[in-house]
Amino acid sequence: MPETQTKSEILPHKKTLKLTPAIGDWTTYKPPKVYAKRIKSGLYGFDRLSEERLHKALLIHYNFTRDFLNLLHINLMLGSDFYSVSGEQTNYLSFLRIANYPLVDFKIQLPDWHGSISICIDLSLANTIINQSLGCRDLAILSRKLTTVEESILEITIKNYFLPMLTNAFKNIFGETVLSSLNSPDVITDSSVNPSSSFVHFNIEVSLADNPPGKIQIGYTGNLLKSLLKKNEELPDNKPIALSKLPPALLNSITVPISATLGVTELGTADLRTMEEGDVVSLDNSLDSPVLINLGEKIQIWGQPGKTEKKYASRIVSFEKEEKIKLEAIATLGEKEESEEIATENLEEEPKEEYSKEQQKTAPEETKTEGTSEEELEEETIDNEVELADEFAKEELFEEEEEEEEEEEEVEVEEGEENSPKGW
Repeated sequence: MPETQTKSEILPHKKTLKLTPAIGDWTTYKPPKVYAKRIKSGLYGFDRLSEERLHKALLIHYNFTRDFLNLLHINLMLGSDFYSVSGEQTNYLSFLRIANYPLVDFKIQLPDWHGSISICIDLSLANTIINQSLGCRDLAILSRKLTTVEESILEITIKNYFLPMLTNAFKNIFGETVLSSLNSPDVITDSSVNPSSSFVHFNIEVSLADNPPGKIQIGYTGNLLKSLLKKNEELPDNKPIALSKLPPALLNSITVPISATLGVTELGTADLRTMEEGDVVSLDNSLDSPVLINLGEKIQIWGQPGKTEKKYASRIVSFEKEEKIKLEAIATLGEKEESEEIATENLEEEPKEEYSKEQQKTAPEETKTEGTSEEELEEETIDNEVELADEFAKEELFEEEEEEEEEEEEVEVEEGEENSPKGW
């Protein structure tokens, strides 16, 4: 059988995002060509990034650079031009060899992630930012070490402009951040990173004011960047939907699932084993507390449970959670609405006048108004006679009870006289 040749696994280790002429003018700027070799993916360890994640990280750093330059323009009135951003994964030793030009080196410590981000800014870009912060202009290309005052000014600029924009590009997943080891004009080797371990760095080319283009290098260990990208992907996208721009036909066809939660509780495994049909499980929600209603996955409102048209229902009582919400007794919503209608009808009716016993016989004739029929008058007289008969019966019963009480008192008095001693 002929021998079959198998190709080694090869993955792209470098991606470049070139900007359009509307953002970066390619007619006047020609970046040097970089010849990248195709490298076997197994060379840089297990922590290498896939092509998809490398592309996502590239877009994150593109958004960061755009927002960072925009913030410099607003706060420092510093004009800029954004040329390109590229991402490459290699090892830490290769990254140190690339950073062989005058630069400002510092690190951003991430205590929550047990790692750090390496930042290298071209010394000419750093000098422009420092001078613009002081209201000055560049007079010459800087190649010396920064003074203590210049380092302090650059550190303030990094904390106020650079670091917030990078944190925002990663959706604020960094937690606590610490700026450390500011150094120039050479890079300092990080002893906590293995020189042969996988390392991903992003090369950003920009120009500030009228100066030539400079570089900003942002580097991560492969394991740290993978963890950051994974956490960034898990976060939901909170960008609101512009419902006002949707056509009415499409908006009316959208359905939203709604669910109501009466309450929750916890049971042990022993309780679950002994449960039988007919057992009652108590929930944490009381009868006078509102129930949680979920609209979709994010919107929550609170309502009162009930029943209408032989179906379970819930009346909305609040759109925000309030601790002082107290509900009325649970009732059937349909019956309550009917009772409210009957009450309103009774309020609309005029109150009837009360008559004395002597006037009750003549009252129906006096209250007769235009438009009343003879049948209605007869019904009213019959009702009045029934009421009078009931009252007379009550009075007779009350008089009989009083006579019986008087007779009992007389009998007691006579017995007392007989039993009393003579001479009294």
